[in-house]
Amino acid sequence: MLYVNSSIPAVETLRAEGLDVVVGQPAGVPRIGLLNLMPEKVATEYDYCRMLAQSSLTLSVVLLRLPGETYKTTPQSYVEAHYEVFDPDNAPPALDGLIVTGAPLEQMPFEAVRYWERLCRIFDWSAQHVRSTLCICWAAQAALYHSYGLPKYALAEKCFGIFRQEVLLPGHPLLNALPSVFPMPHSRHTAVDFEELPDRCLVLSAGLDTGVSLVVDETLRRVMVIGHLEYAADTLDREYRRDLARELPIQLPEHYYHNDDPAQGVDFSWAAAAQTFYRNWAASLMNDD
Repeated sequence: MLYVNSSIPAVETLRAEGLDVVVGQPAGVPRIGLLNLMPEKVATEYDYCRMLAQSSLTLSVVLLRLPGETYKTTPQSYVEAHYEVFDPDNAPPALDGLIVTGAPLEQMPFEAVRYWERLCRIFDWSAQHVRSTLCICWAAQAALYHSYGLPKYALAEKCFGIFRQEVLLPGHPLLNALPSVFPMPHSRHTAVDFEELPDRCLVLSAGLDTGVSLVVDETLRRVMVIGHLEYAADTLDREYRRDLARELPIQLPEHYYHNDDPAQGVDFSWAAAAQTFYRNWAASLMNDD
C-alpha cells in the first residue's frame, strides 16, 4: 500500500489502475520525501507514486517544495495546498528516503539556478539524516557536481530515447532481479565527465550510447540515476510532439516506437526494469543499518 500526504490527482488515477493508494501519513511506515522540481508537477507526482505503489511494499510519500519558490506551469495554489515546505535549516521533515527529481535546467550553470544553495544544503543534510537519497537526471548531475566537482558538458545532439544499460556490479542489492542488460529512458542535452569520480562511488550500470547511468555513494547514502526509469509509456512521445510543435530541433526518440514509427505506438520496454529498480530502492529503506 502507498500512502500519500495529500489528495493529489495521482491517488484516484492509480486506484483506477488497480493499485492500492490512499491519502494519509501513518506512523511506523517508511516515509519518502518527493522533492518535485519539475514544472508539470501533476505528471511527475503520478510517475513516482506509480513506481512506489507498484513495489508491493507499504510506503508513505510526502510531497516537498522549497521555501519561497513561485510556480507558473503548475498553479501556486495547487502546490501550496499539497506540498510541505522543505527547509533543512528549519525543522526539516523526518524521512527514511528522499527522491530529488530532474529539472529542465541542464543548459544553465548550476550556480545560476535560483535555488542552488538551498539544494546543496539539502544534499548535505540528506547525507546525514536520510537512509537513501535518489537523485534523478539533472538532480544527479547536480549532486555529482556539488559533492565531487564533476562538470557537465553539452552534447552535440540530445540524448533522447530508450537505451540498453549493462549491469556492471551484479549482486548489488539495487540490481536484484534486473537482467544483465536492461532498457532505460534518457532525455537530456548534457552529460557528465566521470573521469574524476571518487573510488568510493560504485558504478552500477552504463550504456554504450549513454555512458554511466547508475552510481551509488554509500558514504553519502546517495543513488544517482542519469536517466528516467520512472517515465510513463507516453512521456517521450509527449516531449517529441511538443518540440515538433514548437519547431525546436528534435530527433525521433531512439528505440522507442514500434519499428521507429510513431503511428505504431510505443514499446514500453523499460516497465519491468523500472518496477524492479524502484522496488529494490524502496526495500533498502527498510534494511537495518
